[in-house]
Amino acid sequence: MSKERDEICCILKFGIFVVGIILTLVLLLGAFHTFRVSIEDAALSRFSVTSSPISISYNFTVAVEIRNPNLNIGIYYDSLEASYLFDGQVFATTTFPSFYQRPRGATVLHPVIEGSSIVPHLAGDAAAVVVDVADGGLLGGNETSVFGLEVQISAVVRYQRHREHCRFEVKCPMSALAVTQSSTDNTFKRVKCDVKRKPGFFC
Repeated sequence: MSKERDEICCILKFGIFVVGIILTLVLLLGAFHTFRVSIEDAALSRFSVTSSPISISYNFTVAVEIRNPNLNIGIYYDSLEASYLFDGQVFATTTFPSFYQRPRGATVLHPVIEGSSIVPHLAGDAAAVVVDVADGGLLGGNETSVFGLEVQISAVVRYQRHREHCRFEVKCPMSALAVTQSSTDNTFKRVKCDVKRKPGFFC
């Protein structure tokens, strides 16, 4: 009886040891959570279109928050490139410097997007609407003009303890971004972005 009891104890101890090894491997090398992205704030102070050729003049700022939800895995953001779209057409891009983010960390990026660009494929209806607004004095008192813009981010990241580069596409639609002359007039509401991971061996 004592011998059988000893055998059972040995089996239980071995089982506990194996489970402990598995849990340790899962914690060190195992599953990780996708980072989260949100637009915390945005201010549009200029947005106008000229018709010949169709070009957009713009000046706005965005506060992009990137959050690492993992408890014990850091993230290396090796490449981050943001594109800014109106009516589905890219009119500006920015590239962010690479950085490391600790577990449970959050980083806020503050790009300033200003300038002008030709957008030849802008839909006729969208161009006409903006031209009408611009002709009415977009910067001359029309402070209630609302536009639908979108931020898209292409990201290449590495999770701590993993060598694989994982690629993500992030989409942040801002459906009601108003032109304002003062930061105190800004009533922007936080936007939660859609983060999609592209297939990869460890991703």
